[in-house]
Amino acid sequence: MRLRLLVATALLSPSWAQAADWTSLTTRFLSDPAYLPLAGNVNGELSYGYSVETSDLLQENPRSPFVPVGTETQHNDRDSNNFGGDLHYGITDDISVGVTLNTGNERDQETYLETVLVRPVCPQLAVLKPTKTLISLGPIPGCGQAEPPTVKNLTETQDFRFIGMSNPDFNLAWRAVSEAWAPINVDLAVNYRPSLFANRDATPNGAGTLAGGSQHFGFTTNISRETELLTVAIYGTVGYTDRQSMKNPYDEVDGGHFGYTAGVQTQTRLTPRLSLNLGSGVGWSYRYSTYDNGYLDHSIRPGVNYTPYAALVVRVIPTRLNCVLRYEHDIFGDRLTSNKFEPQSLVTQDEANSFTMTLSYRF
Repeated sequence: MRLRLLVATALLSPSWAQAADWTSLTTRFLSDPAYLPLAGNVNGELSYGYSVETSDLLQENPRSPFVPVGTETQHNDRDSNNFGGDLHYGITDDISVGVTLNTGNERDQETYLETVLVRPVCPQLAVLKPTKTLISLGPIPGCGQAEPPTVKNLTETQDFRFIGMSNPDFNLAWRAVSEAWAPINVDLAVNYRPSLFANRDATPNGAGTLAGGSQHFGFTTNISRETELLTVAIYGTVGYTDRQSMKNPYDEVDGGHFGYTAGVQTQTRLTPRLSLNLGSGVGWSYRYSTYDNGYLDHSIRPGVNYTPYAALVVRVIPTRLNCVLRYEHDIFGDRLTSNKFEPQSLVTQDEANSFTMTLSYRF
């Protein structure tokens, strides 16, 4: 009952009515979807994030009668720690530049679930694995008739680790339309991530790197409306990741690919010191990979990804220092992978949960 009274009071209060009427406000709140530093202002952020991701790999092409379509052949568990830093400077009230740096570590645990045909031939075994051909040892003189083949399920687990710095991200933002003289804000931003660190794939005996091994170019449009109690922003991005080189046993090279994202972000200012950020994005892309040695042509066709999130913004020092606690649940759409040895597999049930704490300070 008390909660209902509080909600009713908030909805009927003059301040909420002002926000509901979309009365424009030009104040720039830290950690707001429409935030852009004013001329001469420097905004810095330090963050720590922890993420857990799980996914399954299903067989999509019939290999044999005992490995039917839909059989789970692999389960993946991934957890990562990320430490990040952002620095943004307002050149003018409507133009800012920034740089983002990240470092961390990641552990991938891959569990291979194999359905195996075991065919006894005297003491020897002929084994047919999903990724291999039948090894026929043939009969041994004097051993007699072989027993009928049997089917067994085998499990093998391998751990892979990645460490190091990600490539830095540089960005430039311009407020082309401002609520200071228009009904909405329109921000246009470009970002560039050079390939400064080599990309090395992980093996069970050696750690890989977090760096992407490729350049990335991005363009973002953010349209927002800010009122006393509420900010609403819609955004769209298009990005291109250049050809990627990876040091691994195959000397793999990923072809360049485009990625697209659209979404909505909001901030509700509950009290002078407390805000709630809610939002969600949707993204999709296509990527093609090949190996330099010519043994393997590998393609990935991703599905649609969804990234809903919620964040609590605590203004430790109003207009100066914020602490943001964020939870995000990523839902990655089913995606098909194929290569010369495995014509088609389906990555499914791919989801991730991440928790991030950010300190944002305006100098």
